[in-house]
Amino acid sequence: MRPLSPLAIMKTLFYEIQQRKQAVAGLNAAIAEQEAALDAHVKTHGLKAELAELTAPPPTVSSRIAEPTVRVRVREGFSTEWDGIPYSGPTNAIIDVPRGLERAAPHLFERVPDDTPLHTPAPVVMWPR
Repeated sequence: MRPLSPLAIMKTLFYEIQQRKQAVAGLNAAIAEQEAALDAHVKTHGLKAELAELTAPPPTVSSRIAEPTVRVRVREGFSTEWDGIPYSGPTNAIIDVPRGLERAAPHLFERVPDDTPLHTPAPVVMWPR
């Protein structure tokens, strides 16, 4: 079997790209028609609020900055998730946690002054072989 010439490969690629562009254009036209039908249906039946609810962006996940934090000493080692963010701490560690987490589990935490240094994990030392 003889290999294809560069010209034949170029033409094949060109026509594939053209076909894909036409397919995308057809899909875009179909989507525009369906959106027009949806808009007409919404106006006819007064469903504007329901459509707005469907098209609203998803709620954002809160971050550590959204909720004020408090510095605490961990009474008992824990590992949990609060508002989609994982938190953990070994016993007697000084860490910052969201105020809501501290209020939700007061048995785990003891408040300390804000100038208390944070817990820094001990470095891992490899034993000689």
